[in-house]
Amino acid sequence: MPERSMRRIDPLATLASFPLTVAAACAAPFLAVLLTSQHLDDIDSPFVMFVAIVVLVIACVLLVVHVMLANAVRRQFSTFAHAAIVVLGVFAAMLAAVAQWRSNELLRDDWGPLAVGVLLLGLAPYRPIRSLFISAAGAAFVIGGLAAVQAQQLDSAVPTMAYVVLAVVPVLAPAAAGIAYAVAAVQSRERWQRMTEEVARANASNLRDPIARSVQHERVALLEREVVPFFTSVLQQVEITPADTARARSIATTVRGIMVVEANRSWIGATVDEVADRAGVERGYVSDTERLSDRMSFGQRAAVRALLDALLTDPGFEPASFSAAVTAFGSRSSVRITATFREKPRGISRTVAPYLAVIRAVFLDLEVTVRSSDLTLRFSYEH
Repeated sequence: MPERSMRRIDPLATLASFPLTVAAACAAPFLAVLLTSQHLDDIDSPFVMFVAIVVLVIACVLLVVHVMLANAVRRQFSTFAHAAIVVLGVFAAMLAAVAQWRSNELLRDDWGPLAVGVLLLGLAPYRPIRSLFISAAGAAFVIGGLAAVQAQQLDSAVPTMAYVVLAVVPVLAPAAAGIAYAVAAVQSRERWQRMTEEVARANASNLRDPIARSVQHERVALLEREVVPFFTSVLQQVEITPADTARARSIATTVRGIMVVEANRSWIGATVDEVADRAGVERGYVSDTERLSDRMSFGQRAAVRALLDALLTDPGFEPASFSAAVTAFGSRSSVRITATFREKPRGISRTVAPYLAVIRAVFLDLEVTVRSSDLTLRFSYEH
């Protein structure tokens, strides 16, 4: 099953969330420094507190860097990066608690839990909902346990559970806000996709007639160009010559071959032909013997067509290098597209990045390989 995340299902909305991530990454260290400066008397070890703030800054820098690197061409925001950021944030909170272990009489003014919650809020648009739940629960468990241990050192009549709640709420509140935002965005996008698919299926029958008429016009044009002139010349002659017989056989072979090709041509083959003819370039190699591309959804076809149009019409594209193949494995179909450009990889990335973001949203997976000036794309879908 594909992941349910904002980044996969709505990449444009995720791109718009980048300022939120930067704000969260800046807010966490700012709150740490501010609260530390306001409670200097509670610090037992300034060095440990300094290290805690440094670790938090590292976590925030990693968050921004990985968001910037996780674009359409490179890999997604990985599970390892997610875990590293959360672990560093929790570790910073633990160091901050250790730095004021003996002198901190009010756990509610610690910046550690709040900083972790802000980090989790910044991660919300880029990770699957399940991962966000797990990381929030894990961070809350560790910080709540730390608060319970620290509360035992305090001479207070307040129940230990109250301190635990005070420590956990700053973690869970921002995390819950981020998760709620991600869930609402994903569900809204999924509802929109279902509605558009229903409308597309309802209009599918209206599209068949124009397509059938287009195919009929192409075949009539073929007859008018080859068959009708030949029949006209035969009728004007007194007798049929061996040359006429040979020409009739050649025309029949040509027409039969064209009809067979048209009957066996898949959707991706027809699309590549149409785009290549419009761009005035060679067709390249297309393989879809089982017509698996015909089973793509309307959204998937739109995304692939836009990608093919971007590739084949790019000024730096080498037409002879293009190939597209669709193969089946199990219940899935895999698409492999290869192209060569007269540009460096950075130029290739700029060409295809906007389209790959949509490919990620409508297909199960996407693998991008850029070597020298060669670009290879692999993605799959259920058939």
